[in-house]
Amino acid sequence: MKILFLTNLYPPYVRGGAEYLGTQVVEELVRQGHQVAVVTSVPWRSVKKLKPELREEGGVEVYRFYPLNLYHYLTASKLLYPVRFLWQLINLWNPHTSHVIKKIVQQFKPELAISFNLMGLGFNVPRVLAVLKLSHIHVLHDVQLLHPSGLFMWGESHRTLPMKIYQAITSWLFAPVKTVVSPSSWLLQEHIRAGLFTKAEQKVLPNPVPPFLALAHTKTTEAPLQLLFVGQFEIHKGVFWLVETIKQELKQRNFVLHLVALGQKPRV
Repeated sequence: MKILFLTNLYPPYVRGGAEYLGTQVVEELVRQGHQVAVVTSVPWRSVKKLKPELREEGGVEVYRFYPLNLYHYLTASKLLYPVRFLWQLINLWNPHTSHVIKKIVQQFKPELAISFNLMGLGFNVPRVLAVLKLSHIHVLHDVQLLHPSGLFMWGESHRTLPMKIYQAITSWLFAPVKTVVSPSSWLLQEHIRAGLFTKAEQKVLPNPVPPFLALAHTKTTEAPLQLLFVGQFEIHKGVFWLVETIKQELKQRNFVLHLVALGQKPRV
């Protein structure tokens, strides 16, 4: 089967685990004998990046282009709120992305479209695919369709009037999706509660994990307990809460917490 895989980021351009998960899915589809083409974004370099550039990467056709907007998705955190607000408006319906996807579909002629994170590519993608009469599966990873930040902060309401308006718009944009896949029941129910994917086929599939060997540690030792955190030094990733919790719970035991991440290093 010819499958079109749409995602805002694809290695080497990454922000978190979702990009590596997308790579795993693409590689598995290829392993099963499917012909896969990836459509993804690339940071601005020149006007040439507005046109999709096709390269074969590991047996996969990868189309990379710069979705015309105020900036690239990866640089969002460096900009002021008014600029990010305007960027979000364009992201809701990006006509340049519509044009590029139509051209790629005409060239590749896929039988199925699978989308991952579309923030930065354009939330109008499902509507474009519907016009092209392509069956579409969307895979959830966070709450970017419920909140522009993609985050629900603890204690903050996500059903304010601005959020209800935003969710009504994304609900309409993603209405053509035939099947929605979520890594957890909670994430799926949050979207359904907000009015999204109510008519789509709904599936809960945990994120795939590559095979690995886990060895049970049964020896009693006086050596410090070795702990490892891999992620981002950001509040929403829970690393600050983790550090404080470990300091409280393990204060009677020697331990070493190894932090491997990007961002501002917490004080430990």
